[in-house]
Amino acid sequence: MVPTASAPFLAVRCLVELANECKENFPAVNDLLTGVESINDALQIQKCLSRILSKAGFELRKWLSNNSAILKRFEISKGLDQGIIQIALTVQTENCLNTIIKNFSKVTKIVRIVAYVVRFIKNSKLRKDSRNYGVLAPDELDHALYSLINVCFPLEYSCLTKGISLKSSSKILSLNPYLHNNLIRVGGRISNSKQCFDQIHPIILPKNHILTELIIKHEHERLLHAGAQMVLSSLREKYWPISGRHLCKKIIRNCVKCFKAYPKSSNYLMGNLPEKEYLSELQTRVKWKENCTNLIGIDSLVLLKEDHVSPLNWPLGRVVKLYPGQDGVTRVVEIKVRGGVVKRAINRVCVLPIEHNVT
Repeated sequence: MVPTASAPFLAVRCLVELANECKENFPAVNDLLTGVESINDALQIQKCLSRILSKAGFELRKWLSNNSAILKRFEISKGLDQGIIQIALTVQTENCLNTIIKNFSKVTKIVRIVAYVVRFIKNSKLRKDSRNYGVLAPDELDHALYSLINVCFPLEYSCLTKGISLKSSSKILSLNPYLHNNLIRVGGRISNSKQCFDQIHPIILPKNHILTELIIKHEHERLLHAGAQMVLSSLREKYWPISGRHLCKKIIRNCVKCFKAYPKSSNYLMGNLPEKEYLSELQTRVKWKENCTNLIGIDSLVLLKEDHVSPLNWPLGRVVKLYPGQDGVTRVVEIKVRGGVVKRAINRVCVLPIEHNVT
């Protein structure tokens, strides 16, 4: 029997059918096998494929044909480019705990997130019937909080772990710190005291760290917005924050609820005397010596002073317009409140201690 079709055609036909049958499981094809009737058709297919793939950044370099005349017409590169390309790669790593601390404003929520992450890691290593579920235990919450505190002193923690003395520039060197259960505690001089262990050797907290501020803020709210001295005394039953008194005053100063209870009105620079009423003895300003109007601007949140009304019930408003005088000092502002827009003098408003962009 004489075949009616050539072997290359049958091979191509089989491959096409096989590709159609397996396209769901193997969508990518690395090679192309085809057949044509003339040399010109083969060259046309080669040019078309090269042009299409070059648009996507691919370049075909290897060709194979059973006709040597076709291969002679291809451009053959004699050698690869021997140039050396230098690539510099810098990887910046950051502890994931630092990211969690920066993204949340309540220490209780941060501790619970870390506790659940630690539980998930432990459960992934256990069998299904041995895994821990349900409400977080106090030990899990304490372990999560201690893990966060360890991130605050990376250099000191590394030195104490290796038994190396701290640098003389370390801010905790005077506290004679030491490691106890992977926590940096105060060594101090009252080891013979009859107080509990946490009071004798409190956990050290850094000065300029957001976690310390969140812990102080939580303690301040837990004590129903107590003063700086009471908050610091309560904290030192377990922790020893560096510059604790300064940090407590800073947190309380920026507390909105405490500010509403004891609001402080804004003062503007005392204006010039009228044209017909001036004396040389009145050159000095006896009050309103500092210009505080730089603290107030468009979109500032303020409290409006109301006579015979408790400060906690003063209306809240937002500054929408400023009225500067001839000397450039703003003494009147326009405030949007519930029910409309009012004008008030600067000394009749109290700017809330909230970060905002003054314009």
